[in-house]
Amino acid sequence: MRVNRGQGSIRMNVFAGAVLCVWALFAPWCAGAESTGSMVKTGNELYAAGEYDKALEAYGKALSEQPGAGEILFNQGNALFRKGELDKAREAYQAAALHTKDPALEASAHYNLGNAVFEEGRKLLENDPQKALSQWGESVRHFQDALRIEPHFREAAQNVEMVRMSMKDLADRLKKAAEAAAEQQKQREELQGKLEEIVREQESEVAQNEALQRQAGQESGESVDGPARKLASEQDATREKTAELEKELENTTASQPAQPSPQQAEESAQALQDHLAKAQEAQQSAS
Repeated sequence: MRVNRGQGSIRMNVFAGAVLCVWALFAPWCAGAESTGSMVKTGNELYAAGEYDKALEAYGKALSEQPGAGEILFNQGNALFRKGELDKAREAYQAAALHTKDPALEASAHYNLGNAVFEEGRKLLENDPQKALSQWGESVRHFQDALRIEPHFREAAQNVEMVRMSMKDLADRLKKAAEAAAEQQKQREELQGKLEEIVREQESEVAQNEALQRQAGQESGESVDGPARKLASEQDATREKTAELEKELENTTASQPAQPSPQQAEESAQALQDHLAKAQEAQQSAS
């Protein structure tokens, strides 16, 4: 059977500007019962009209009479793809490629399988870009399978190059984000060390203050006046350092990158906030 690729295609707004086309299969059904051919024709007409649910119903009835028919499975995959049910579309395309003996249909099934996998990856970009990168690598392999079967499949060759460009762009972005995250983590660690040092200073000031109070209860006020002024000066200096570090912490938290791990960045920022709170609590105790 000859596979006719439909003239219609869809354009997807994807990362790095790649454009992939999904070809509809409108091949005449020429095997099996007449009722099966009629259901396939009805399904194709409903598909062309955008009635994908009804088209799927027609294809399902046809498959019940002709299980494993590659042409029907391919059409079913297209309708599922248009509905956004990518996991089910993948299954249909895989089954079509497995069951058909027509090289052109097998190549088209691998081609659309590549499109479905690419779209799955695109949907993962925001929350799991590493997984998206892996999905796109898989889509390239499917396009290459299509080219292996049908070497002159121009659209498959074009998609291989466009997806590779998208992968390179995404990989570069992830690398830059990881480098920025590493630098910011270093800054957080340095800031945390400064906060810990302030906490130790303030704990020492608390101890000195308590000692001076005990001494004041035993001696005249004049004998502790000098050490008290010195301690007060040290406390003022510590307050200034605490305020400076608080501003530095605000700037560090505000500039944290969204990749590669927002949760880890948030946890790290919270740890610094906890250290700052501890420092401020110690400062109040030393006052």
